[in-house]
Amino acid sequence: MNYVEIETGDIVNIYAIKRKNPNISFPAAGIPDGWLKDKGYATFEENDPSGDDIVRQEKTEKAARDNGVWRRVWNVTRLTAAQKKAAAKKALHDLNYDLRERVIADGPSVDFNADLTINPPSDTRTMVLFAALKDAAIADSDFVYSGYRARNGTFDLTAAQILALYQAGFNHVAATFAKYTANELAINADTMDTETKVQTAYGQ
Repeated sequence: MNYVEIETGDIVNIYAIKRKNPNISFPAAGIPDGWLKDKGYATFEENDPSGDDIVRQEKTEKAARDNGVWRRVWNVTRLTAAQKKAAAKKALHDLNYDLRERVIADGPSVDFNADLTINPPSDTRTMVLFAALKDAAIADSDFVYSGYRARNGTFDLTAAQILALYQAGFNHVAATFAKYTANELAINADTMDTETKVQTAYGQ
């Protein structure tokens, strides 16, 4: 257990106290607070600095009284107001990007009739595939692409279905990017200043 030298605020252990007071008889079964105070020492509470704005913290071997209680002193560097604002804004930009990617990955759903709904993924590979299939479907209205694996099953796609899925995927990605860009501008302008506002913009 450590103690505080009241005069200096130094944190010391029992061995340092004994070395400094060689002519004093110390109690064998624990040291009462009153006995310590008479000799110029006090107990103290270990504590950690609090707050989510701490950049750096360094423990010292000093203690100070805080509302009548001795506590360890820490050297703490905290974010400035400008740095906190910049960090909060970066977090919103990161969230906006993550939601953009999640919404794009969810992809559109295309209902061709009451019994047929196709949910294609919206990854880059699929968009490249449908860009190629679109050209084939435009060139030949009887073109069929067999064995297409969508998220909800495997389908043989007609030319009309290919064109519909391509357009739906294109519109989905374009709309999501437009939303993302609008959100970026709003975050920079401080009009979109909470995570809830970003999530709401994506219907989350």
